[in-house]
Amino acid sequence: MFRSPTFKLVLAALVLVFACSSYAVMHKEVTIADGDDKITVSTFAHNVDDLLKQQEIHLGPHDAVEPGTDAPLKEGCTVRILRAFTVTVAADGRKETIETQKKKVKEILQEAKIEVAEQDIVKPGLDAVVDGETEIRIQRVSFKEVVEDKKIPYKTIREKDRTLYKGTQRVRQEGKNGIERNIYRVTFVDGKEKERKLLKKFIHQEPQAKVVAEGTLQVASRGGRDFTFDRVLRVEASAYTYTGRNTYSGTKPGPGTIAVDPRVIPLGTRLYVDGYGYGVARDVGSAIVGNKIDVFLESEAAARRWGRRMVNVYFLN
Repeated sequence: MFRSPTFKLVLAALVLVFACSSYAVMHKEVTIADGDDKITVSTFAHNVDDLLKQQEIHLGPHDAVEPGTDAPLKEGCTVRILRAFTVTVAADGRKETIETQKKKVKEILQEAKIEVAEQDIVKPGLDAVVDGETEIRIQRVSFKEVVEDKKIPYKTIREKDRTLYKGTQRVRQEGKNGIERNIYRVTFVDGKEKERKLLKKFIHQEPQAKVVAEGTLQVASRGGRDFTFDRVLRVEASAYTYTGRNTYSGTKPGPGTIAVDPRVIPLGTRLYVDGYGYGVARDVGSAIVGNKIDVFLESEAAARRWGRRMVNVYFLN
């Protein structure tokens, strides 16, 4: 078929326009950002993966790229290479090394599946941005209510009693310590107590006072005879007889001679001993220590019959 020169020129122009349009569609300029390095390249690559291969850019096992490797390339777009770096996480008594390309502390911990409670202390903070080798330290914070009881010492109340001899006393009511209860909120950091805050304080148990009756009576009657005294002492009384030696006071022992501990009953003190009678503290003995006395009897048999007994000793006026 005959075609005119004009038709051929038009057809050639259309082919050229189509070829130029296809070239324009396939060719593009993109920027590659790899850390602080940026380059702009012209490429016919269809997606990010093709671009990386063309540019011989290799990704490590923990590196990432934005957009993803399957993303199509567009004119003027930027492809970012996110290089992994080493982060050490110290928590719960151990350290873990992580390779990541995340920048924010919170994202790094999420990626490593390390849980952080709201009260835990994280350094640097969760919103901090890190780059390069970094140590992230996590301190576990926990709280506990602790109850502590404090003793409230009881008081002693002394009451005069005219029915008791002077120098004697009787406990009418035993004392009991009270309890002050304190409730604290204790903060523990990594298992160690860091802070203690008092939440509540109250009297859990009131103390009970000890009530002691003290005698004031200074007149006693024995055998129909009254005598007055200064005080009464409860003692353990034993008995002894002639030893062939004089008393510590230098007198010859006889009825009414009483051996005492001079630190308790001064020598020369006039006494009345229940079950024995009147006497004077004139002697001492190596076994007579503290609240003990030894009364003189005229025979060894009488001393054995006396034995050892608890008696009241009256200090006569």
